Amino acid sequence: MKAVVLHPPLYPVNHKFFNELGKHLDLVVYSFGNQPGLHSQWKVENYIDKSNNYKLEIISGKTNLKRFAVSYRTQLNPNFLFKVKKEKPDIVISVAFWFPSLYMALFKKMFGCKLLILTDAIKQTEKSNSAIRNIIRKIISKKTDAFIAGSDLTVTYLKERFPKNTIKKSLQTIDVIEWKKDIDCLPNKSELKNELGISEDKVTLLSVSNYIPLKNLEKLIDEVVLMPNYELLLIGEGELKLQFKAKIENYNALHRIRLISRQVGSQLKKYYKASDIFVFPSNRDTFGYVVIEALSSGLPVICSANAGASSFIENGSNGFVIKPQKDFTNAIENTSKRIKDMSLNALNSVSKYTIENKAETFYNILTNID
Repeated sequence: MKAVVLHPPLYPVNHKFFNELGKHLDLVVYSFGNQPGLHSQWKVENYIDKSNNYKLEIISGKTNLKRFAVSYRTQLNPNFLFKVKKEKPDIVISVAFWFPSLYMALFKKMFGCKLLILTDAIKQTEKSNSAIRNIIRKIISKKTDAFIAGSDLTVTYLKERFPKNTIKKSLQTIDVIEWKKDIDCLPNKSELKNELGISEDKVTLLSVSNYIPLKNLEKLIDEVVLMPNYELLLIGEGELKLQFKAKIENYNALHRIRLISRQVGSQLKKYYKASDIFVFPSNRDTFGYVVIEALSSGLPVICSANAGASSFIENGSNGFVIKPQKDFTNAIENTSKRIKDMSLNALNSVSKYTIENKAETFYNILTNID
């Protein structure tokens, strides 16, 4: 079996997944752009290697002779269709309802292959779509052999929106094995709290997110201010940073609520390990990989019901799923009473969601599409 994937610029986790999936079938991945928009350090061209278990090619436009991240100009150019046709794939997998998916839907008969749409769309992010966007989605759905959903919320959305289509589920994940190994190699929690200036007398709440209205962090700040036994670490950057800083100062809470610039690699993992509870209060989020990172670090998660990653949360076991516009203080306090048990449950809950298991499950989906 040969499969071609049409994908935005790859993150490391995407590369690992395709490398594993490439062990099961002949795989070609076309990356539209050479770097994710907010992460220029992850250039797709760095993943092109002879040791890959799949073929990776970059499709990118040029501005002033410099490659750039995925753009509408890159997506709108239909020339990639000639590359796909040359590969003679049995299956084409296109990510989301973007223009490459539309082109494939319109010209699918010419390729004589199956078309699968891999998506993490959810009702909360799709409800404000324009009429044109909805028409495009309808065209794509009519030509699609199956959707592969990245979360339970996506499954629900697709069943409601496209009830006649075949829908399969393949939960998104990270390399949980490597993540846990990295966490285990760090100093213990007490040492890290001391290194990072985190109080050992309070329960440490952590949230990793952009400082934008969508993420609902302002509400989290307002609630934690009223919880004197808790400390809150907000890791990220964004347009609301100065507003958050002023709010925290007005609350006289600088000693308990800290804004920390964006962290990466082992430095980010230190904050995960030094914390006690992870909070993901986003008003809506198609997924939220940080939730899996937190669970893999042994942190119970208070997760928004409007986030795809809520699929991983079992209420009262490894965290709580909350409606983001309601009071989630009770969920935090209930978790803090059972941190030890819930931390162990957090680790166990993601242990089976390895990249290897995901690739095998994904391959089984591909081989069982009628």
